[in-house]
Amino acid sequence: MAMKRQKQKETQVEVIDRKTLLRGVTAALASGHGVGEQISTAAACLGGITGFERFAVLLLNEGDKKLLFTHGAGFKKSASRALKGWTVSLSDEDNLLARVAATGTCEYREDTGTDPPAGTPGNGAFFTAGAAAVLPLSIKGKTVGVLAAGRPAPGPIPEQSRALLQSVSSRISLTIENTLLQKSLSTEAQKLRNARQHIVQAEKFSALGLLIASVAHEINNPLTGIMGYAEALRKMSGAPESQTMVDKILKEADRAKRITRSMLGFARKTNFKKSPVDLEDLLDKTLDALSAEISKNRISVRKYLSSDCVALADADQLLQVFFNVLNNAIQALAEQKQDGVIRIETTREGSLAVVRIRDNGPGIGEESIKNIFLPFFTTKKAGTGTGLGLPIASNIIESHGGRIRAESAAQGGTTFHIQLPAVAGKSARHSSVGVSCSDQGLNILIVDDEAAIRESLRDILTLQGNRVDTAGTGTDALTLLRRGSYDIIICDMKLPDLQSESIYKQMQDMGDTIKKTIFISGDTSSQEAHDFLRTTGAHYLTKPFHPKDLHRKIRDITAPPKKTSNHFAA
Repeated sequence: MAMKRQKQKETQVEVIDRKTLLRGVTAALASGHGVGEQISTAAACLGGITGFERFAVLLLNEGDKKLLFTHGAGFKKSASRALKGWTVSLSDEDNLLARVAATGTCEYREDTGTDPPAGTPGNGAFFTAGAAAVLPLSIKGKTVGVLAAGRPAPGPIPEQSRALLQSVSSRISLTIENTLLQKSLSTEAQKLRNARQHIVQAEKFSALGLLIASVAHEINNPLTGIMGYAEALRKMSGAPESQTMVDKILKEADRAKRITRSMLGFARKTNFKKSPVDLEDLLDKTLDALSAEISKNRISVRKYLSSDCVALADADQLLQVFFNVLNNAIQALAEQKQDGVIRIETTREGSLAVVRIRDNGPGIGEESIKNIFLPFFTTKKAGTGTGLGLPIASNIIESHGGRIRAESAAQGGTTFHIQLPAVAGKSARHSSVGVSCSDQGLNILIVDDEAAIRESLRDILTLQGNRVDTAGTGTDALTLLRRGSYDIIICDMKLPDLQSESIYKQMQDMGDTIKKTIFISGDTSSQEAHDFLRTTGAHYLTKPFHPKDLHRKIRDITAPPKKTSNHFAA
């Protein structure tokens, strides 16, 4: 009886010691901040108690269907080096580790000398003679790896040792789960930071776009006056010196016009009018526009153009893309001493129409080429570029469903690759038909709140032989329209008292007056202006415009009516 009580007491003490030991090991493992620290702790704590002094963690790579060695403890340096490339294929059903990963159950070997695990390169360094245990590492019932433990002495593995090993595997599983959760949280947090940064950047660009549009609109008004007065001067003075000066004024005004239109192109999302466009024809037109700069800088242009390369695009917008890219190439070549060469190639590649524009200039640095499509980034000297040409080109191409990229060789030279959706066949070619029309001897009304624009247009049209009245407000204009008849009305879209929609509605009640009206605006790319012009089909010109564009528009209106017409064209 006494012996029985003593045995019960020893059993109770053993249970208490086991619980105490489990709590101690668990606490020690909990103090570790990662899997590596935890298995080092396990080796230190369990080595003297259970004899298991070597530990290895292999995690599952689902893509390769392999177990990969990630952490180890209790090895000599030579063995540690051998374990670094240790992998176990899950298809190896005879392998102890692969089987535990597949079944999710613990397996024990009392003597690896007589019952060795199937061989893999890392096994020799880990499973030396002795006992071994392999336990699954699981997260929410899903096996993510295995914990392998080795003991130098063969023999039975007591329940207490097994319980301690399972405690280690559970703790490591929890650490792995926490690590994955932290990575996931970190990834999501980075996504949120990126999204927040994107929103802030978008708000900045939105505000910047409004500012740019406002500034460009205000500049376009005086530019229209400057171009008008310059053309009037040309007609009034026949002296060659005066003509040369007028040409210079108009040239610089055209330059300012391109800058403001670039600014508006960046600030506004333009709705494109797409049709089949012959890229060969469009590139030739661009080269014609740049011919003076090409000749001045002694640049050779080599063309390899395919006659069947037709893209679905807005011709005017695509012309701006080619102009911006080619102008960049010309400016780069103008700065070097060697002879400049621009190579232009078009080709059809599957469903894409591809344009490559290559120059032999100094090239673009590795860091700079990453930023060339960012607004206001420029590698040019101060005063020679706005930093908007390539961003606008990129916006236009992307809005067409295409792609533009640049590459620069280490030895120099830059190539722009432009891809656009291709269409079959040739683009439509329009022939001019002679018609009887005139821009002389007309009664014309000019409506604009800018005195410089009213007066410059009045002078030009009067010199042309027309009778011109002017009005500074919409109210004054409507009064003049009710009193008399006009052949042409030139009306600003943004007047201080009446907007274009209001004037349009009142003109509709005046017979065919609206058909003879040309609306003018410094920002026809705004959504409001675009919707108005698209809905009404009204004639329009975008400020600043050259007087010859106005004359052409007047002749179009006074020409005999055609069977079909589409006024929505600049």
